[in-house]
Amino acid sequence: MLAKIDLTQKLSKKEYNKIMKGLGERLGLAQRAARDANRPIIIVFEGWRGSRRSAVINDMMQHMDARGFNVHSTVRMDTHSNQPFFTSFWNNLPADGHIAVYHRSWYYLKNDCDMNHEHDHHKHSVVKDMTFAHINAFEKVLTDDNYIVLKYFLHVSQETQEKRLDKQEKTLGKAWRDINPAYDEAGRYKEFYKQYDTMLEATNRPNAPWHVVAADDPEVAKLSVFTSIVESIEKAIEIGPQVTPEEKRPNVKFDELSKYDPNKEMDKQTYEKELIKYQTKLKKYEIKKSNFHFKTTLENS
Repeated sequence: MLAKIDLTQKLSKKEYNKIMKGLGERLGLAQRAARDANRPIIIVFEGWRGSRRSAVINDMMQHMDARGFNVHSTVRMDTHSNQPFFTSFWNNLPADGHIAVYHRSWYYLKNDCDMNHEHDHHKHSVVKDMTFAHINAFEKVLTDDNYIVLKYFLHVSQETQEKRLDKQEKTLGKAWRDINPAYDEAGRYKEFYKQYDTMLEATNRPNAPWHVVAADDPEVAKLSVFTSIVESIEKAIEIGPQVTPEEKRPNVKFDELSKYDPNKEMDKQTYEKELIKYQTKLKKYEIKKSNFHFKTTLENS
């Protein structure tokens, strides 16, 4: 899949800003439409080091309601845990109408194990028994349960990766590196290229397809990702023409006050009779409530 991607695509900042003016608004509308439709969304970002996944996620967040999503970053699994591999991901599934964004995901852990299987932290790890078939099954369960799963792989050339990593190291020193990275691609581009290509081919399924993004040009990458997210959400929940608040309101008039006669009178005898009736009802409710609390206290003591 990687060989089919044209990494020479370019987009000027001016063109990008012009297109994003409307696309950013659509991104926010798509998020709110998914919330109203109670559709949970999982967005996975994988890719090369230096592909600037964080920048894409940060820009995406600027157009969305922060109350409706969470960002998770996967680094390394606890090798001493006896929990099944997907436990931590199950625990972080988004609620209906919310979005979970993964800056690296279950794929990152799988690639770590495949590329560094000789390391001590994998000898007793539950990851070593994981296959891409297990991942496909996990994602199928999610999509069958109404989740929208969007997966993006940001692809860069070896030359672009080396330039960006070199620039980051010169500018920021060691500060830009992950505190506890699972693996390092430096000097192993060809090895990881083969691994990533195998991963993409094995887990590209109709219910959760991969979107491989050309990321040598940052503007092309962001525009490709945002366009795909918007179109995928709109298609999944079938967003139609925007309806105005006035059109959403039911064509019903509520006029309860006109049913009552403010001049209506009640004689004293009738009033006292009605008052005693409702006071008796109220007292019965209070007794029931007291008995219920007393019974509950006894059961819990």
